[in-house]
Amino acid sequence: CIQKISKEDYAENITKARMLLSGKNQDLEMVLKKEMKEFSNSQQYELAKVRRDQLKSLEFLNSHKTLTLKKHYDQDVIHYVPDGDKIYLQVFNIHRGIISNKKNFTLQANNVITDACKLEDFIKQYYFSHDIPKEIIIPRAIHEKNMIEEYLQKLSGHFVEITVPKIGEKKKLLGLIKQNIISYYRLGE
Repeated sequence: CIQKISKEDYAENITKARMLLSGKNQDLEMVLKKEMKEFSNSQQYELAKVRRDQLKSLEFLNSHKTLTLKKHYDQDVIHYVPDGDKIYLQVFNIHRGIISNKKNFTLQANNVITDACKLEDFIKQYYFSHDIPKEIIIPRAIHEKNMIEEYLQKLSGHFVEITVPKIGEKKKLLGLIKQNIISYYRLGE
């Protein structure tokens, strides 16, 4: 808990997330547009920009939700954004093509340890106590990919693949999540 956001704003974000996950995208779009206009009118341009970016992300989701994620197995999508001495990370759990959960994490950055090493450590620790999907989508290659896949397969009892997409819908989804991280953590500034 880095407490960059008030309890009221946090509760409001939860409400928006529920709207998104329950498919009330038009209602969410109206709320975001209203807030963007209010922030702009009160000369809070950074917050207005965040709402604009959220609207773009929502538009992207609306236009791609039938193309993306049509899978008959579970996937997790992990992305992160380093910022100073912190690494902000999100995990999207996708159950048979439907985003079912999103989790936010804040890791301590270390100049000696690379982002890829932090990601490796995170994956090993996170999946020790969470459900392991058949596919884990990440933004960059990790050094111990094969070893981690074997470790996760032993834990889960099923085949696990870690993928780093270069093009296509999975790559677009990673970009959307990165933009979501940036928007999410800049809300409290």
